[in-house]
Amino acid sequence: MTTRTRPTRRPDAPPGLTFLETVLASVLLGLVAMTAMSAVTFVARLQKKEQRELAAAEVANRLLVIYLDEIQIPWEQGELIDWPNGDRYRWAMDDSATVRVVSAVEPPQGETARTNITLERLRLVKVRVWLSEESGGTLGFDAAVPHAYLSRLVDPLAVFRRHDAFGRIWNNPQRRAEFEALIRGQTGRGAPPGGSPGGGGGGGGGGGGAR
Repeated sequence: MTTRTRPTRRPDAPPGLTFLETVLASVLLGLVAMTAMSAVTFVARLQKKEQRELAAAEVANRLLVIYLDEIQIPWEQGELIDWPNGDRYRWAMDDSATVRVVSAVEPPQGETARTNITLERLRLVKVRVWLSEESGGTLGFDAAVPHAYLSRLVDPLAVFRRHDAFGRIWNNPQRRAEFEALIRGQTGRGAPPGGSPGGGGGGGGGGGGAR
């Protein structure tokens, strides 16, 4: 008859893990993985939002450039504008505000009248662009969706940003009348005598699509 003897553990051997310790380690590992995935998802969403806001700012900037170049804006106000990545944006433009700038330095004697005319005819052009409802945004403007807002002071008489800008103004009867009214010292882009208000940002009635 033989007897079995249980092997004895060496005194210097490390203790093993119990079942409870294994379960706790698995739970902790799952929590760490969940936290890491949540952080990655948050960063990805934040990056996508920033990319959309950057695209909205670029759309707003291009609309301002078209306006300043006296080119007819090819979209009606609020119309969808496609972005290369597939997103679509809505926009609104307002150029009705006339700004009066007060000089911090007293102009030289004899220059006061001309300086006042120059400062009082400045126009504040405001453009707001936001992510449309077709791309996860909204139909109307909402600050909670990716958006951009740009504004710029514009001198209506500074028409020589592009070499052909003055030609477009001169070939458009309404814009030419408005330009002549400004030359005569009137402020803003008021309607020509006998005409109706309008015109707007782009040559050839470009701003009509931006109101």
